[in-house]
Amino acid sequence: MPISHLIAKYDLSRYTVYQMLEYVSATQDRKVVQEERDGMYLIKTTVSVNDLYNYAHILDGKLSTDDNSAMKTFFADDIFRIKFPENESLSQACAWFGYTYRSTSYGMVADIEEETDYSVELSADLKITRVKSTSDFNICKSIFAEAFDYSAEETEKKIWFIEKYVLDEQDNHMSSFILYEKDIPVSTGSYYAFDSFSIEHIGTRKDYRGKGYADKIMKTLLQEAQRLKYKQACLSASEAGYHVYLKVGFKVTNKNTTFFLKK
Repeated sequence: MPISHLIAKYDLSRYTVYQMLEYVSATQDRKVVQEERDGMYLIKTTVSVNDLYNYAHILDGKLSTDDNSAMKTFFADDIFRIKFPENESLSQACAWFGYTYRSTSYGMVADIEEETDYSVELSADLKITRVKSTSDFNICKSIFAEAFDYSAEETEKKIWFIEKYVLDEQDNHMSSFILYEKDIPVSTGSYYAFDSFSIEHIGTRKDYRGKGYADKIMKTLLQEAQRLKYKQACLSASEAGYHVYLKVGFKVTNKNTTFFLKK
């Protein structure tokens, strides 16, 4: 069953993530399950991959007792997240039902013009390469884990299943890149390309921040969007990181709040 386009209006980047999950499920022992309710969109993977992909999107600013029961029935024993456009009364309702605030994020988009120059200036001690091997992919995971304070095990659970597609040079749906400083891998970024082009997994090792490396990775990914003939790129940014994307032409389209239920 194709991913419902309902969520694209509210969260374009997450819609693309769900399309990625649907795409990989065709060759893996799991499937994407979704349910549309009045004012709510529920989605999960079964067998569950990670709670990162189990979401209840609240679209109408309301959370009733029936809605809460429906969420818990749908997700059963799986951990899940609740996401909605910023709404103080809805945040209070989530807290009342026992959910815990997790984060605030920003939906962002940038227009991709054919004539825009996304070339990346690199000094002699820098290079950016496409991920082409398992060892490269492991480097990406290591950078990502350090950048976001994840354990190696947590990182593996979140992204292990995309390796096959990232390494397939004939498949343009997913790719990753690494920036090296003096042959030391220090920054990484990826994209998912389906109905939309979503920028994912941007991260830089802590000791190498402040050098503009995320900006260089971003421009490399925007070059890819341009090469693949996309007219727009999207992403979901944290409060700490969204200013980086403003510098390369992204603009905020919506501000979202995420809650989760501790197990």
